[in-house]
Amino acid sequence: MRKYLFFFFISCSGAAVFAEETNVANQTVASTNIPVIVVTASRVGRPEHETPAMISRVDEKQMAETGTRSVAEAFKEDPSVRTQKTSPGQGSPYLRGFTGFRTLLLIDGIRLNNSVFRSGPNQYWSTVDCYSLAAIEMLKGPASVLYGSDAVGGTVQAFSYEPEYAEDGALHYGSRLFTRLSSAERSVISRAQGEVATDSTAIHAGVTYKYFGDLEGGRYVGRQEKTGYTEYDYDIKARIKLAGERELVMAWQSAELDDVWRTHKTIYGISWQGTTVGDELQRTFEQDRRLGYLQLRDEEPTWFYDTLRFTLFCQLQSEDQLAISKPSDNKTTLDGFDVVTPGFTAELMKETSLGTFVYGVDYYRDIVDSYNREVKNGTPTERIQGPVADNSSYDLAGLFVEDRIPLGDHFEVTPGIRGTYAHASIDDYYSVAPGGVNPAQQGKSFERTWWDVSGNIRLAYYVTEDRALMLYNGLGQAFRAPNLSDMTSYRASKSTTYETPSPSVDPEHYVTYECGAKWMKDGLTLQAAWYYTWMRDQITSVYEQQGGDIISTSENSGEGYVQGAEIDSAYDITKNWVVRGGIAWSEGFSDTSYKSGATITTVNDDNFRTAPLAGFAAVRWQTSDKRLFVECYEQAVDREDRLTTSESQGGDTQRVPLNGTPGYATTGIRAGWQVCDYANIGFTVDNIFDKDYRVHGSGSNEAGRNFILSLDLRF
Repeated sequence: MRKYLFFFFISCSGAAVFAEETNVANQTVASTNIPVIVVTASRVGRPEHETPAMISRVDEKQMAETGTRSVAEAFKEDPSVRTQKTSPGQGSPYLRGFTGFRTLLLIDGIRLNNSVFRSGPNQYWSTVDCYSLAAIEMLKGPASVLYGSDAVGGTVQAFSYEPEYAEDGALHYGSRLFTRLSSAERSVISRAQGEVATDSTAIHAGVTYKYFGDLEGGRYVGRQEKTGYTEYDYDIKARIKLAGERELVMAWQSAELDDVWRTHKTIYGISWQGTTVGDELQRTFEQDRRLGYLQLRDEEPTWFYDTLRFTLFCQLQSEDQLAISKPSDNKTTLDGFDVVTPGFTAELMKETSLGTFVYGVDYYRDIVDSYNREVKNGTPTERIQGPVADNSSYDLAGLFVEDRIPLGDHFEVTPGIRGTYAHASIDDYYSVAPGGVNPAQQGKSFERTWWDVSGNIRLAYYVTEDRALMLYNGLGQAFRAPNLSDMTSYRASKSTTYETPSPSVDPEHYVTYECGAKWMKDGLTLQAAWYYTWMRDQITSVYEQQGGDIISTSENSGEGYVQGAEIDSAYDITKNWVVRGGIAWSEGFSDTSYKSGATITTVNDDNFRTAPLAGFAAVRWQTSDKRLFVECYEQAVDREDRLTTSESQGGDTQRVPLNGTPGYATTGIRAGWQVCDYANIGFTVDNIFDKDYRVHGSGSNEAGRNFILSLDLRF
């Protein structure tokens, strides 16, 4: 496996010898002379090759070409990103060693993360419809100064489609119909959207329907039962011009995922490479998300700002989980939560003689309703909490400022600082092991408050006058306040592990050093970086064996590090040939504790959130007018045998083979044809050789040989 990855590295890096201008590395469309503008790294638009950070970006065209089915999989061709899927409808990417509530997802600048998010891979990214988006940006590394708590491993921002005003004063109409069919997924994705605009108003609305059947694995695995699900998405967005350079934006989004199985815990799971099969008859999720916001955009310069964005929003996220135990237990459990999150954000930018200032304030308040209803041997029981404490609230607020200061023609320094306030008010929770409730532990309540100051500084050196080559260094802090999941979680985790409340935990702190280089000239785009993250006071699990179950509590015992290197490149050989690729490696260690009676043993574990050595390479041929292309691509991932003590001792045998997850290499080919100005046809054969494989930690295997056909009509 390593020899394939070495070949990828030589192929992709060797491309740096040649020339013509290209797009951002790790993108799938043909190159262009126009620099890509990114927002997430600095909160203001800036050419990507002048931004001192590692960034990946995909737009709607690229997602259609690559057959992207969810936001969690949007960066599947980025070798530094590993997307673990507990099931096909529950994907969570690992960014620089972190996932779950240590990575942050924004939707038009609004946090998807809330205080119910858990530490491990979760399913909430699937509630954002990738087909309603214009683009997705990924900023790798810490971003707590700009975005606050949770921005540890990386920050991803989803930008919804932006309707355009009509420039000639006439009434304009537009529409899009998109369909994607997939053989291995037995899926149909359909998107219909329309737009109407005048010179002062623009409205866009769309609906997406997704049906996924049971997933077909590779040549030996075959069909994997209970891996399908259905999704319904709706969105609308309106822009209204106001006096001067101002406008009002109103948006609403809705997502509903039905009957998403967590298959590996049930009798419908599969045994692969020695993994065990669960014993539950059913474990299914229903996920809902609603987001509405009102945003004022002001580009009339004043003494206080040049641009202003003020957003009022309210988001609702709901989860219902139905679990039917093995017949001998004769138990059915229905639990879940509703989280209502109102809040506001204000973001301002001002050009001054002292640099470009970006500053603002944000506030989020989670109002949580959590429940658990159980019927065992015919006797119903209603507990006082569900996955987290019931009748609780969580406030998160921050004040930040960052300044980009030019130092002559070649240097630039960017310091930043944020103050964060977090407050948790818990009414109803209990601490209980599986199998029953201790009445003395019911009805407890408490409050916790935390304050934090985080800073960062980045130094960029533009080697050439045209800024084609940039070198940079950065030192950044990240901070994560304990949330309701840390303090009051009571739910199943992994295979036979159960989380129980830990109300006394404190905030986590991280420091990351990063150095990198970027080049964009003469047909070559290249970005490379090395990073090292120190972990301090990380909230980690303390495991204790109780009968056939493992009980997990939490404490601030995590000390360790994560380090890694990443390279992305793209290069135009000619107008007709483009090559691109990348390679990524990471490693890390952190402390994990195990309890036996009164004895607690701490071991320095392989950090199971680091990604194995991985590479990606693609060669693309296209006509000179770019109306027709054919691309061949290959992805390779090394074996993951750096297991935690819990995994190596059988703590997650339903998902992780005892000897580790085998490496794999898959090959695919895709083609696209712009038949006319309003019609595009795409065809992909993924995993041509029908390999059996899974991403480390996932509950099911990936698709085997998969034929994907898409039709995109725009009028």
